[in-house]
Amino acid sequence: MKKDNGTTVPSNKTIKKPKFILEFAVCLAVCLTVSSVLTDKYLSWKKDSTARIIYDEYYSKLENIGSYLRTYAAAAGISDTEYIDDMGLSLEDHIANLETAVYFFGMTTGEYGAAYIGQEKIAETPYGYYSVVAFNARSEKPRGVFLLEDASYVAPLTVYKGGKYDPVENTKRIFKYRTESDEAYSSYIRMHLAPKLSWLWWESIYVNEETHRFLPGKVKIMDYPAGGVIEEFDLTPEDTKGYTYVETAEDAWMNVNGYVDPEKAEQPLREMISPEGEFGGAELLEQHWPEWSFRATQKYPWGMSIYELLPITSRVMWVQDTLVAILVALVISVLWYQRKKYIWAIFEYRKATTEAMAHDLKTPLAAISMYAECMEEQPEKSTEYTGKIRENVTEMNQMLEKILNFSKSEGGENTITKSDVDVENLIRETVSKYEDLFRKNRIDVKIYKEENCVIRTDENLMRQTIENLLSNCAKYAEPGSEARIFIRSGQLAFSNRTSLSGVKVEDLKKPFVKGDESRGENGTGLGLAIVDNNLKILGYRLGLELADGWFTASAFLK
Repeated sequence: MKKDNGTTVPSNKTIKKPKFILEFAVCLAVCLTVSSVLTDKYLSWKKDSTARIIYDEYYSKLENIGSYLRTYAAAAGISDTEYIDDMGLSLEDHIANLETAVYFFGMTTGEYGAAYIGQEKIAETPYGYYSVVAFNARSEKPRGVFLLEDASYVAPLTVYKGGKYDPVENTKRIFKYRTESDEAYSSYIRMHLAPKLSWLWWESIYVNEETHRFLPGKVKIMDYPAGGVIEEFDLTPEDTKGYTYVETAEDAWMNVNGYVDPEKAEQPLREMISPEGEFGGAELLEQHWPEWSFRATQKYPWGMSIYELLPITSRVMWVQDTLVAILVALVISVLWYQRKKYIWAIFEYRKATTEAMAHDLKTPLAAISMYAECMEEQPEKSTEYTGKIRENVTEMNQMLEKILNFSKSEGGENTITKSDVDVENLIRETVSKYEDLFRKNRIDVKIYKEENCVIRTDENLMRQTIENLLSNCAKYAEPGSEARIFIRSGQLAFSNRTSLSGVKVEDLKKPFVKGDESRGENGTGLGLAIVDNNLKILGYRLGLELADGWFTASAFLK
């Protein structure tokens, strides 16, 4: 909407009572949407960075295999089994290095791989569970890499303590959670979000140097990922004929467990490395070198979902961010609801105030209208009716004066001028002012002075406060009863007999609230509201009490 001069006038908005559930629902929807977008973006970034790490690790293993395979291919092409290179490594040592790299590839990637010279397979990762112990090439005996003869030799651990240390299942799970950092996984265990896992460290084994297989001896069950020893177990079989007992502590440089899913046997192999490949070099090919390659199943990490790469962290992030979104939505909605509730309370207050003023002003206005009509019909009584009209006008003026006084007190617009005020004198002066009203209602006023009460305050506001308290006694005390005023150090108490019951006395501090609606013509319901505001302005407090048929309004001056 625009005025004639072109300025925009804001349209009025309808004020509605706020509903917390609706506010919370709207806020929650917004917060969850924002949280979902941010979480999704973070997890996408986390997925790419984690996949890159796995990708680099994957090709690092391929580089190692390619290096060992080229070296072995060169050695096998130049010489026979008596070959010793410049570093004192034999052909057997080279094949051991290659096998170690191939086994390690399967353990860290979960993929099946095989090394070839021409079409001859010379090393491969086993399917299913496997365990590998590698000894230093410079050790006396044994030398090379040894593979567990059969996974059945660790079968006793699959049932020990309900399968808690089952090496097959634990190895599978370790591979599943391998991309979770050790610190994160340890914290997830403490929070009971991840299972406790273990792995095997062979303390002693029985080796066959011809087949490069071993039988189990003593094994340590190690904690994952901390690495502490949980238990020790002896898996030595009854028959170790043809095998030599070896302790692994001194010369074994690799003691690992791996698992390759047997279903990968059905998957096609890809040529990962060859002389012409990414990690090979045509210049390495000489006439006496045979063709070589490494082939493997492959699932690039780029094709894996975040729930495969970080199975726990991804879900923890969603739960955490969802809870944060709910908490933020709750805080925002509570604040927003309180703001709207405050606006609604002001609206209701103004509405109630307007209705109360209209109701209170309607009575004298109706009386004035009635007396004006009577004057027209009975001119001879105009003097009487004119007096009645003046009485009602006076009542309206007093009412409006009270409304203005309340408005000033509520808005803190009064100017404070402090001086020494004798409260007893103020009370006696005010009692004299309302003497006719007390006499009319047959109320006997008694003042009980316990101590002198001289305070430094604003005399006008204190006088207005005492007038309203005494006026309240005169209007609402039971006719023919007694009104008592107690003057104490730091407290003024005004008590009167009343028939009120079941009333929330604190509500009487609100404007236009009357304790006795049946006698509402005697006042506006603003007296105690003005008293409450004035005392707050002066730094004091109003206390109300209804007990045993006595209503007491106390001004606490300390």
